Amino acid sequence: MNAPVPMAAATLAERMAAWSSALALDSVPSEVTRAARRCIVDFAGVTLAAAPHPLTRRIVEHARAVYSPGSSGALGFPDRFSAVGAALVNGTAGHVLDFDDTSYTGIMHVT
Repeated sequence: MNAPVPMAAATLAERMAAWSSALALDSVPSEVTRAARRCIVDFAGVTLAAAPHPLTRRIVEHARAVYSPGSSGALGFPDRFSAVGAALVNGTAGHVLDFDDTSYTGIMHVT
């Protein structure tokens, strides 16, 4: 296990990880958790819908060659990848059918 990184020397990602892992869900306003749930469901839906897309299939093949085996999943596939590989597959698939710029309330990338 790695020793904790002093916050003064931590990267932005490390500071964000420390903040989010210490966050108590009951301290988050209910309207924020509702919005987050909608975003997660939306991301899962578009990611699963993109599973058969040729670009998603190519990314999965790449991940199989570079990031397997691992313990992290890719939505719509039985494979297990490293966390980086799963993030690549899920992040790519989540934007293959990219509809998040079509909101009339504003251009946003909520996932």
